Amino acid sequence: HEAVQGRRLFNLTLPGSRGSGLYGAGGGDAVEEEAGRSATDPESQHLSVDRQLRLGVRAFDLRVAWSFTKKCLYVSHGRLKRPLAPLLAEMSAFLATSHLEVIVVRAQLDWGAYVYDQRHISALLAEERDPTKVPGQ
Repeated sequence: HEAVQGRRLFNLTLPGSRGSGLYGAGGGDAVEEEAGRSATDPESQHLSVDRQLRLGVRAFDLRVAWSFTKKCLYVSHGRLKRPLAPLLAEMSAFLATSHLEVIVVRAQLDWGAYVYDQRHISALLAEERDPTKVPGQ
């Protein structure tokens, strides 16, 4: 809509979800079992990211953590839940077919995912505190 397109991002109210990638009972990957976590972590959503998009959600809240075993970022909530890349692919596919849509993603590091092994966060902390880099660069 033209009236919306003329507004600044901070002046918009977007439908959003919290813990946007935490869906699927139990969920998780074999990585969590290495850390001794149980499958009883919170499930904030019962809808996939694609389904949330189709229902109008445009703002997503994600906690992320690095898996040293799988060598990729995961959506997490105290433990690694699912790889981040497929969720971002769902968003990308949606945007490819919905040219006038906007998605806002708030991604933050999930410190709780690393309580059993300090080495998992040391590299991320060093990167985050390095004034010459943008985190994730």
